[in-house]
Amino acid sequence: MADKAGKRYIVDSTPANVGYIKEILHVAPNAKFIWMVRDGRDVSLSQERLGWVNPPPPFTSKSDRLSYTLMNWTKVNNKYRENKNVYLLRYEDFLSSPESHLKKMALHLGTNFDDYDLETVLNPENLIVLSENWALTITIQL
Repeated sequence: MADKAGKRYIVDSTPANVGYIKEILHVAPNAKFIWMVRDGRDVSLSQERLGWVNPPPPFTSKSDRLSYTLMNWTKVNNKYRENKNVYLLRYEDFLSSPESHLKKMALHLGTNFDDYDLETVLNPENLIVLSENWALTITIQL
């Protein structure tokens, strides 16, 4: 697909696609992934707050729903932890040291990432800042 478009990389940030890494690797065994994960507790609370949690019936109380999302987070995040095609990066680690992790991601992808690229990526003028409630706004509009 990237070749047909004259591109080297396909970038997709759909969280649910993490469940298809095995299938993607079957079709493209040399595919590389950068998997950025947040603290599971934050994910669980965020999904609950936004109403994105829809667990099966026995999970009816708030604590049950939070436990359910945390169990799913753990299951998904442990699945490809040791896969050489996957660069697993904690969001919190990235925030504390973006330069270091951008260089490691570039190395994982087999591409160059020089100081100019780093300055460009980290320049505040090149960032799009979303409001704190962006996900809630999107959810309401859907």
